[in-house]
Amino acid sequence: MSFIASPLLGRMNVFQRLMYQWSELYPYNAVHVYRIAGALDRRGLLASIARVYRDNGLGAVEVAADGQSYQYEREEFPELEILDGGDDPQQQMLAHVAAEINRPFSRPRCQPMRFSAVSDGPKTFYLVLAYDHWTADSVAARLVVQQVLRSYFGLGERGESRPLQLYPGTYRKVFAQRLGPVRLAAAATRLLGDAIRNRRARQVAYSAATQMAVNFEQFATAPGTVGRLREFAARAGATVNDVIQAALARALSPVLPRRAKGRGSQDLAIGNIVNVRGDAAGDLSHALGAFLSYYSVRCCPDENGDLAALARQVAHTTGPIKARHGYLDAVVNMQLASRLWPHFSTAAKPRFMKRAIPLTAGVSNVYIRDVLLDRELDRRILGYFRAASTGPILPLVITPTTVNGQMSVGITYRQTGFPRAKIDRVMEAFLTEIQYPGESPRRSSGVDRAPLAQPALSDAPVPAEAA
Repeated sequence: MSFIASPLLGRMNVFQRLMYQWSELYPYNAVHVYRIAGALDRRGLLASIARVYRDNGLGAVEVAADGQSYQYEREEFPELEILDGGDDPQQQMLAHVAAEINRPFSRPRCQPMRFSAVSDGPKTFYLVLAYDHWTADSVAARLVVQQVLRSYFGLGERGESRPLQLYPGTYRKVFAQRLGPVRLAAAATRLLGDAIRNRRARQVAYSAATQMAVNFEQFATAPGTVGRLREFAARAGATVNDVIQAALARALSPVLPRRAKGRGSQDLAIGNIVNVRGDAAGDLSHALGAFLSYYSVRCCPDENGDLAALARQVAHTTGPIKARHGYLDAVVNMQLASRLWPHFSTAAKPRFMKRAIPLTAGVSNVYIRDVLLDRELDRRILGYFRAASTGPILPLVITPTTVNGQMSVGITYRQTGFPRAKIDRVMEAFLTEIQYPGESPRRSSGVDRAPLAQPALSDAPVPAEAA
């Protein structure tokens, strides 16, 4: 097949560059899973993927020798792997997701999206998208899959869909109105203080710091969880995401090493990934690329005896951050880490990242109200969830995902930091907290590994963001 190379599209933004650098140590991948109604038509699905790639000018991506610029090579389409679900399609799918998180993409040239499907009998199948995270965030990945599924089900011609924007620009260009010199100088001061304080936060002890293989688990939540969370958060003067962070801290605290007693010594530092597309000067609603940032919250479950008190403590921190768009402060940290990265040896890089951005755990919470809720696809998408990478910083990251009022929760964790039994203990405590927040005595709900039990999407109005 001949390739049509696009002109050099431009430079990676700072988040893309840092994720690309991190992938030198271990794959920095993300995975989305859709449960689709109808029998799997391999030929039709492959043709739909090729059509979307051709119509949008997508293909392989090659990174320039400077490690900061890239171009697409058009007319190269990804392969489609088909897996037999066997006697337990759900377990086969989950094992495949875990394998995809750990499977590297090639460098410096790669096909940045891998499509696969797991058969689930004659009436449904799982569509799995694994992507090289530096090339796309969650929104970008859903944009591509939306077009693929519309084509697969024959829902309108290509001309009716808005084309994808391939290179919107760097953060300096896209967020120019929010990243002026005065703002960045103030951000650097705040981040230095955060880094010093977070160094005292409790950390997971790895049995091997350079071994970064991860495992993944997926859990459903009880019906009514989202409604109960909203009511509890409102009473506590917090958001749903504040409550999720507090619940995770409470679930993790009993299984983490204790530090020597002292002021703030039992704090946890929880990192939050933020979709920053809404902060851009222009419209990024149909842009490929990764537009993410983060902020961290320090909290002490030991000093806040119940979930409501800890959620209020978290809200006290997150409120000002959101008000001043403080999550964009992390651009300074990312820029510094990216500049220093090449000067460390491979062996020193994991320790450098853990010290530069000391975090106990991470949260990537998404309330779906964007491109997944395509009204013509709603009866065909029976469920959806995400799996995230821990990267070189986090020992674990949870991915709560709410679709049509039903939440599922994924957890990706470093195998050298957590045995399976400990993860089960953490998730049982966490799920009990969020499913029945504030109830006393706390119920022991156990864990439900049915990841796609939610009903098909409906034509009900899309509510405001839960978090």
